[in-house]
Amino acid sequence: MFEFLKVDVEGAEQEVLLNGDWQSFRPKVVVVEALAPYTLAPAWPAWEPFLAKHGYRYVWFDSLNRYYLAEEAKELAHCLETAPCAFEEVFQFRTVKPALVDARHPDHRLAKLLAGSDMTHLPLLGRDLLLERVTAGIGCAALEQAAGADAIAEATERVFGPQGRLSGKGLKLPPVPRLREVYAALFPQAMPGKTPFACPALPALAIRRDGL
Repeated sequence: MFEFLKVDVEGAEQEVLLNGDWQSFRPKVVVVEALAPYTLAPAWPAWEPFLAKHGYRYVWFDSLNRYYLAEEAKELAHCLETAPCAFEEVFQFRTVKPALVDARHPDHRLAKLLAGSDMTHLPLLGRDLLLERVTAGIGCAALEQAAGADAIAEATERVFGPQGRLSGKGLKLPPVPRLREVYAALFPQAMPGKTPFACPALPALAIRRDGL
């Protein structure tokens, strides 16, 4: 027995559903991708009546999938009926071009900082060199200055753009951080040292010869 079924087969949902044994196997929740590939046209008219005939009631659409409850699990309806119909904060990377050429990409600012450097030809980069590249153009004296809330916010926006998810509150910093320490804290485990820093660990950042 199983209680949850997700059907996502790129346009073949109707074939999967219509050939299921809905008498012997009764998952409580059935989730089906409901938009046709590429066109995003509604696909559920082809199979929703079939599910209804077998005792599955539609309860929720999350903008891509439709959710159905078995009659014998109707007590779960309240868990889905109040769920959001869309997730506005979710970023779909399939809708943007590479970070270096698309200002909408979350890593666009960081890609611009690193563009043209020899690191784009390397799969692995030392932490100290990474920080050197990211802070290029900032004077040594400025990097040694104490960084207040405004400086921390400016550094975060410089690297990740105005939509960056990090904030000063989420960074591991000393009580009175220097600007150099702020930049180091923007990268996971990127404090000064010799341990290599794998560039793909950056959020959604992939480094290739043809751009970021």
